[in-house]
Amino acid sequence: MILPKRARLVFLVCFVLTALAWPAEDLLAAGTYPAIAGDFYTLEPCRVYDTRSGAPLRNNSEILVPFYSACEVPATARAVAINMTVIGSSFGSGDLTMFPANYPNPGVSTIYFDFSRSRFRCNNVILMLSTNGTGSLRVRASMTAGGDPFAHLVIDINGYFE
Repeated sequence: MILPKRARLVFLVCFVLTALAWPAEDLLAAGTYPAIAGDFYTLEPCRVYDTRSGAPLRNNSEILVPFYSACEVPATARAVAINMTVIGSSFGSGDLTMFPANYPNPGVSTIYFDFSRSRFRCNNVILMLSTNGTGSLRVRASMTAGGDPFAHLVIDINGYFE
């Protein structure tokens, strides 16, 4: 299903908000930001990433999540529409920041969680993929708690922009 006008508007708004969050000197250091207007294509919800079967995210850890070829995301995709769920296995709070793998950390969290209130936290987000041919996102975890805080991350995709 293609929603050209609406998808372009949503994507443009998200791009502008994301670009405003990046300091200009970081954008210049990382290179020119690509043009990203495009059409939106829906997908059956599909699980791209799940740490519950392996190692959880720890404080100050980073992971790469590839999207090309996962869940029928083509190599021509420029951005993805995802639902991310953080599942707490330890008490404390923190945030995850997701951004294109070949761009600097924007310093703005994609999701904030506080496991003293709830063990689950979800967020829908549209994120630009890396422009270096890998179609990856970098996930940076920042957590506060006594001991060794950790959390699990589940990412489901429901569409992409091309």
